[in-house]
Amino acid sequence: MEIYFSRPGQPIVNAIGESFNGRLSQKCLDENWFPSLTDTE
Repeated sequence: MEIYFSRPGQPIVNAIGESFNGRLSQKCLDENWFPSLTDTE
């Protein structure tokens, strides 16, 4: 995975990243993939 920073003046790139992060959270973290809360750290 590569770190990518959006360039100034391109707010759509940030919106796409925020959308991806939200979906990742909903699909992965909310489905109880971790046996306990300490395993998420």
